[in-house]
Amino acid sequence: MSRGESTHFRKRVEAVHGELVKGKLQVESGKEKLLRTRDEVRRGWLAVSDALSRDGHAELAMQVRRYVEQMPRPGTEKEYIAATFLARRAREPRVREIEMAR
Repeated sequence: MSRGESTHFRKRVEAVHGELVKGKLQVESGKEKLLRTRDEVRRGWLAVSDALSRDGHAELAMQVRRYVEQMPRPGTEKEYIAATFLARRAREPRVREIEMAR
């Protein structure tokens, strides 16, 4: 962590790291609500797409559907932190290989 970052976030990062080391990332209590909200948003956009189709705006309706299909998977702060750790770990061997080749 760099200077000035919140102690809350540092504690969250340390907790997530500890869970990853143990091999078990605990699901956060808000995850279910996050998924429900995302589903409601998705259904809303699909309703907009259907209305656009009915009103003769097929191209715009298709763009809305593409947008819905490309919406990122919802994630909690903990999942974001874990994904960042895992991405860094996946890149580390490559960095070492490049350094060793020099």
